[in-house]
Amino acid sequence: MSSSSAPKVLIVGAGPSGLVAALTLLQNGVPVRIIAKENSFRGGQRGSTITPRTMEIYKFLGVEEITQKSVYLSDFLNHAAGSSKVHSVTRMSPWQDPTPSSPWRTFLIMGQNNAEAILRAHLSKFGCEVELGIALTTFKQDENHVTATLVKSVDGHEQTEQIEVDWLIGADGARGVTRKALGLTFLGETRQEQHMVIGDMHIKGLSTATWHSWGDRQSKIMLLKPSEDPESSAFQFAIWGPEVDHVKLSSDTSALFDFVAEQSGMAKQVFGELIGFADYRPQIRMVDKFGDGRIFVVGDAAHVHTPTGGQGMNSSVQDSFNLTWKLSLVAKSLSPPALLDSYNSERLPVVAEMLNISTALQNLAYEKTRAEDGWLERGGKLLQLGVHYRGSPIVVDETEDGAGGAKGDAYSGDDLLKGGDRAPDAPELVHLRVSDGAVGGRTTRLFDIFKPHLHTVLLFSSASAIEERTAVLEALQKYPKGCVQSAVVHTWEVHGEIAGLDFATMVLKDRIGHAYQGYAVVPRAEALTVYIVRPDGVIGGLVHGVEGVHAYFSGIFL
Repeated sequence: MSSSSAPKVLIVGAGPSGLVAALTLLQNGVPVRIIAKENSFRGGQRGSTITPRTMEIYKFLGVEEITQKSVYLSDFLNHAAGSSKVHSVTRMSPWQDPTPSSPWRTFLIMGQNNAEAILRAHLSKFGCEVELGIALTTFKQDENHVTATLVKSVDGHEQTEQIEVDWLIGADGARGVTRKALGLTFLGETRQEQHMVIGDMHIKGLSTATWHSWGDRQSKIMLLKPSEDPESSAFQFAIWGPEVDHVKLSSDTSALFDFVAEQSGMAKQVFGELIGFADYRPQIRMVDKFGDGRIFVVGDAAHVHTPTGGQGMNSSVQDSFNLTWKLSLVAKSLSPPALLDSYNSERLPVVAEMLNISTALQNLAYEKTRAEDGWLERGGKLLQLGVHYRGSPIVVDETEDGAGGAKGDAYSGDDLLKGGDRAPDAPELVHLRVSDGAVGGRTTRLFDIFKPHLHTVLLFSSASAIEERTAVLEALQKYPKGCVQSAVVHTWEVHGEIAGLDFATMVLKDRIGHAYQGYAVVPRAEALTVYIVRPDGVIGGLVHGVEGVHAYFSGIFL
């Protein structure tokens, strides 16, 4: 619980989506309480693949340890069945060097157990701790509050507690109470015939530099994935195929060890602790809406997916980040409750497309053909850098073809930057002046400037647009203090013109031109170009003056 004041938001579930929701709210000054029905934190790697877009979210949240300690690990050593002999190597996601607009361009790996521990450490900085062993049983809501009934077992006796909060976020997974009690439809299917045995186990002596596979999909196949820690002997495993006895391997430890030994050729003496194992049946489902009234669902409570493609955990984190910057403003009475409707309208098409992509990969993994081409390849859309909210009711785009709704699917924008797209990074920006009037000089980048509690208004201005620029900076003063920051971005040619910018939070020189290039602004254009970057790193407004700025913020603030 947050130690500073009574919680405004109850978060049920302490996986990545619940933890990111809590951290974003706390960084916005909204007290929370986060509970989990489990009596201990879960072990095992589970959703360990992190997309570049999720790495960016962790960057904005200041969770640097995840971005620093994750590793690139995308090669598969394909072994002959029952042997350590390698007959081929598969690269899932080719390494792509960072660019000025994208500091991460490949998948990275960190076990979900370790990532969750890092997120919990950041929560503790706000006096907030995950409360274990507490389950949500029922709730009711009215126009102003949510009353939740919680149950905790103490010395074998159940203790019941009622808590009243303003909002409730269900991050309690596919089997959780929130979605079911809210009566949301969970549309989709369960792939009963495509089950697999999954879990984590310690194996001594096996290389931790790559993934490993034995067998083939037409009979039986086993995949082993190491953790991000090269000193750890923990491997995540997945076993499937028509010749696999899933029921036996998921219920009998000895049978599981026998199978792993036979399939890999390793002696059972190298096997250590088994960290959970289960017979997993892929489900492909999503809600018909992401909430009702004062109650919302995020992550697996809202959508479940096949494990192929590494999209589920990442989509869950993005659910929470999309919701909670909006919820923070509403909770602080700075924005109308109608702002929260955009959580549903923005995330529904993205999640629907995610399910289509991961399902197609699942189908490919279970094809009966012996062809190996493509079933392990990962990249492109799966990196999630193209996920966008074009056509969102709260996005304003004044460019010629910015109106008329989304272009393409919600998972892959085109090369032309539009309102609703991910805002690019830009390094090598030099502070010419900061808000206290002192001369700057230090170097920064946009991803260091973007914050989950601030809108960032970027003004790309030539010498001929001084009046329009000044009018925008003055107009920004009317919006709630501490919610909007502004940055005037000069080219190197006009960097000396910092007069008349008293209202700007910061004045930056685009030393090498990365910002102008990334945001597709012509350096000597006559018109003012304004990008309004939302707290979730999305372009909420692409406008050219005061009217456009007002059009955007009139949909955000009261």
